[in-house]
Amino acid sequence: MIKIFSINEILDATNNFLKKKNEKKIKFEESKNPLVLNDTSVDHKNENNSLTLEDRQKFRKALGLDQGNKQVDVEKAIKDKSSEKSSFRKDNETLNHLSNNRTLLSIEEKKEKNNREKIVDEIYKVIKKKVRKSTIKVILDQQTEINNLKNKISELRKIEYKNLKANKHLKNEIATLINNEKILNFKLEEFKNKLDSSIKKEYELNSKNEDLENSLKELENSLSLTKDENAKLEKNYLSIQSQLDKFIVNEKNLIDSNKNIENNILILTNTKNS
Repeated sequence: MIKIFSINEILDATNNFLKKKNEKKIKFEESKNPLVLNDTSVDHKNENNSLTLEDRQKFRKALGLDQGNKQVDVEKAIKDKSSEKSSFRKDNETLNHLSNNRTLLSIEEKKEKNNREKIVDEIYKVIKKKVRKSTIKVILDQQTEINNLKNKISELRKIEYKNLKANKHLKNEIATLINNEKILNFKLEEFKNKLDSSIKKEYELNSKNEDLENSLKELENSLSLTKDENAKLEKNYLSIQSQLDKFIVNEKNLIDSNKNIENNILILTNTKNS
């Protein structure tokens, strides 16, 4: 995996190995005629003034193009970087659904592009054109793409954090609703049990009331029978009382008759004796 360094790291690394090569010279001479991106003539000229093997290795190591003791060709590194750049761009296109056509650059993008070209020119001047401008541009583009992706990943993480927070809040609300539902179900079950108990008691009371009503009817019937019996007994009593009165009258008549008989006997006896 090729490492990507920032502009400051590239400048620091370049200054370090250039200072070692020429300790007496501290200031760098600026090029009077800076090259454009695709100036092949200067590239060929730079090949004649190329760095030594040691300096090239140091520069490759500073740019992250040399891992361990392996010799990695710059062009191969650029191709690898380009392939990574294309993958980054695909990821960028996936993440940015609302981006406009890349061929239509906005004013801010044009300004940013101009600023990047100025930075490339400055770095190109500082390192005395010993590294191709296209290589510097690719590294800067890669770094910019990585920074953009990092920013977008950071934004996505923020969104994800917000979503997780919202999901946690929703889970808490769902848990609260579930608990409330359990409480309501428990209370509803209690109410049902009380209602069933009340219905059962009401049924028992209705049964008792029916029994009492039946007993009351029986008592009423018995009372009616008792009244009838009392009426009959009263009639019998009156009848007996009438007969008793008759017996008393007859007895009185008998007593009177006996008295008359006794008087008559006395009279007869007295008459006979005289």
